[in-house]
Amino acid sequence: MPVTSSRRRRPSPSWANKWNGEPTIPNNASTSATPQPNEYVESRKNAAPFQQVKEVPEVGDAALWFWIPGFGGSLYAFKGGTMTVAVIVNGLPEDTALQHAKTLAVKPLGGLTGTGYVYAGTPKGRAAETAKAAADASAEQAVITKLLQQGKTFSQAPYITESQFMKLAKEVSLDFVTAPSLDTYVSAAEQRNVIERALAGYGIAVRGGVPVTLKVRVRHNVNVLTKTQIRGGSSSTDRYPLHTIEVTMNYLCEPAPGAMGPSM
Repeated sequence: MPVTSSRRRRPSPSWANKWNGEPTIPNNASTSATPQPNEYVESRKNAAPFQQVKEVPEVGDAALWFWIPGFGGSLYAFKGGTMTVAVIVNGLPEDTALQHAKTLAVKPLGGLTGTGYVYAGTPKGRAAETAKAAADASAEQAVITKLLQQGKTFSQAPYITESQFMKLAKEVSLDFVTAPSLDTYVSAAEQRNVIERALAGYGIAVRGGVPVTLKVRVRHNVNVLTKTQIRGGSSSTDRYPLHTIEVTMNYLCEPAPGAMGPSM
């Protein structure tokens, strides 16, 4: 006989131990006065390690199915940003349990069709976030391009931020000088590789003979901390090196022909 729960809950080990082996189908619905766009992603984040989770795209605006092999499953359906319906089915094979859960969710949801509301973390939500990020990047690129077209001479060159410059730069020439003392611990070649890999993460390649030069200077200082312990009539002294590493980076750009204006 179906059993209706009075509060929303998820399957848990302690609750699972109370199940007597008979099929039970608790269900409940909760509503919110204001949209909760993160309800879906929070529900997924809170899944227990022993639960198998999958998306159920044909129910409401978003739905998740949590399954515990040998016990049962729970369907959480989300609609309009303000409604969450939970149906928990125990004692049935997974496919049958999911179908029963979907059937029971129809009435409180007012049908399986969604409203078009997009929850964060869902496939539609991720696609919307990706599209927004691409649109924002395109808009920023348009702003930077317009800025760069304004300066006809060096004195008219517009100011751009370091972040904007990093997005504009596609390749640089690397002028790298390190402290000889640091080379004892990390070779100059490996230090340079670290910088080149970091630049590659921004989509910037290192090549020779390009107009933009990245000037990197590394300073290294070693101080020694001395610790002396006195016990009874004897003492012992330990020395601990303290390394200070300072890295400075500057971009140098060669002006285009004529950019400095007419010669005097």
